[in-house]
Amino acid sequence: MYHEAAALSSELDTRWSYRSKELMTLYSKAKSYEAGERVEFGGKSFAPLYTPKNDTLINLFQISQQEQEQLKTIISTDEAQKRRRERDRLRDEERRRAAGQLEREAYEANSLSRQKPWEAMGMSRAKWYRLGKPSPQQNSETSPSPITNGEASAVALQAA
Repeated sequence: MYHEAAALSSELDTRWSYRSKELMTLYSKAKSYEAGERVEFGGKSFAPLYTPKNDTLINLFQISQQEQEQLKTIISTDEAQKRRRERDRLRDEERRRAAGQLEREAYEANSLSRQKPWEAMGMSRAKWYRLGKPSPQQNSETSPSPITNGEASAVALQAA
């Protein structure tokens, strides 16, 4: 196993020597594991194998940000957080689409702010809202006033 680890280490990093400290540590941990030894930590029992943190591996192998984007396991906490945010964003977007919400572009294309119906009616935006968002059809199809209607004057004559 030691010779296989030495060959692998030289493939990974040519600066590692045959008697490298990291390689010797790996070899002694593997021997302890094969002997069935256990290590107690925090009230739990673990195999004696050393499991380095991702930051240790990133620094040791000088893994760049671009390389981390291609990896699945050895990534920094920043890269993991970026992936989690993207995954959550996609999940939330799928949930909103399933609930029937429109995409933002489609919503904005049909919004009143983009259509500007008040300009078509020749009035200011504030007046259009004050009048209760009237449509051009409502303006032309207003009901006649009872005062100007012929029936109102007939009713007034009968009462007199």
